[in-house]
Amino acid sequence: MVRRIFLGAALLLFVALVPATFRGASPTADEIMDKVRENRYPDTSQAMITMTLAEPKGKPFIKKFTMWRKVQGTTAKTLIVFHFPPEIKGTSFLVLQDGDKEDTFAKFTENPMIQHIGESQRTDRFMGSDFTYGDLRIDRKGEDNYQLMGEETIDGKPCYIIQSTPKDLKKAQYVKVMLWVDKEKFVPLKSEFYEKKKGEKVKTLDVKKVEFIEKTWTATVSIMTDLKDRHQTRMELSEIKFRIPLKDDMFTQRTLLRGL
Repeated sequence: MVRRIFLGAALLLFVALVPATFRGASPTADEIMDKVRENRYPDTSQAMITMTLAEPKGKPFIKKFTMWRKVQGTTAKTLIVFHFPPEIKGTSFLVLQDGDKEDTFAKFTENPMIQHIGESQRTDRFMGSDFTYGDLRIDRKGEDNYQLMGEETIDGKPCYIIQSTPKDLKKAQYVKVMLWVDKEKFVPLKSEFYEKKKGEKVKTLDVKKVEFIEKTWTATVSIMTDLKDRHQTRMELSEIKFRIPLKDDMFTQRTLLRGL
C-alpha cells in the first residue's frame, strides 16, 4: 500500500514538472516560432548555395555562392561571396544587424568601391533572383506578431499554420507572411508573402527537401516563386556546417575589399 502511494506521488510530481508542450497541449504561435528560429539560426553556420534562376522562356541561369552567418543574442552578421559564374566571381555582400540597427553593404565585380544598400532597396531583387536584399536578414524575436490559425497537411506532413505580421510596418518588407510549419521538425514547408501596397500575395516559398544535419533540421532545397512575373529561383544548400568557429573580423567591410 505504501509503495503504491509512493509511486502515485512520484507520477504526479513527474507530470507537474514536464512542460505542457510535452503533455499533449498545443504550443502557442510564439513557442512554435521560437523552435523555428532555433533551426534556422544556429550560433554559426556555413553553406555553399547553388541558386538557379528559371525564366518562363529560356535556359536556367546558375549562380553559386558561400554564406557564413554568426548570431549572438540581438546581433547577427551575414557574409556572402559569389564564386560562379566567372563574371561575378568576388561579388560579395555583408549584412550587419545589431538590435534595431541594420546595414547591408555590397561590392560588385565591376565596381571596386563598397556600396551601401539602403532601406529603399531592400525590396530589390538579390542578384536577379526572386529573393530580395531584405530576405537576407534574419527575423529577430519580438519584431513580429504571431497567430496560430489552424492546422493543415502539406505533402503528407501535419503542419501548424502561422500568420506573421510586423509590429513596425514602416520597416517591414511584407504586410503579412503565412507559414506552414512542420509539427515534428519545426521547419516551414510553405510560406506566402503579401506586399504592403495592396496586401496581395506576391511570392511563395516551397521547401522541397529537409535534412537532419548536425542535430539541426535544415531546409536544403527550396523554390521561391514570383507570382506576378512567373519567375522562380531554386536554392540548394550543400557543404553545410553548424556551430563552427567564425571570427568577428571576418564580417567587416575590409573583407569585402580584400576578400577572404
